[in-house]
Amino acid sequence: MENLSKGNYILKGVGKVQLILDPRHTPFILVTTKDNKRYLFGSRDEEHTRTIYEDISKNLQDSPNLQP
Repeated sequence: MENLSKGNYILKGVGKVQLILDPRHTPFILVTTKDNKRYLFGSRDEEHTRTIYEDISKNLQDSPNLQP
């Protein structure tokens, strides 16, 4: 996968992130954990990325221990 970016990076305005994505295909999802770790990921299929985002958002809303 010649266009796949994977590893630890420092992104301007975000800070340290671990990412796995093809930078040519947006959108991306940024997840920040309680211990301030950041993960940026996406799919080459925009609709698949949006579905994952919606699933994550719904699970965060349904869980009293998690915050969006």
